[in-house]
Amino acid sequence: MLKSCYLNSLQLAAVYDIKTIAFPCISTGVYGFPKKPAAEIAVDAVKSFAGNAEIDEVTFVCFDEESYKIYCEILK
Repeated sequence: MLKSCYLNSLQLAAVYDIKTIAFPCISTGVYGFPKKPAAEIAVDAVKSFAGNAEIDEVTFVCFDEESYKIYCEILK
């Protein structure tokens, strides 16, 4: 479900010719989804969509240091 959330958002961005999009760490707050698996799903979804549309920039918004470090590690 989490991956489809990202993919559906990216598909809508493509339909509306949106060139940049930002995602927070979806489901890792009050829903308690583990941060590292959530980040891996987010990055995987964006990478798998990359060739399907002309989206120029995807930003992952991290609200804490732990999430930031996780994304940095995955995006190396």
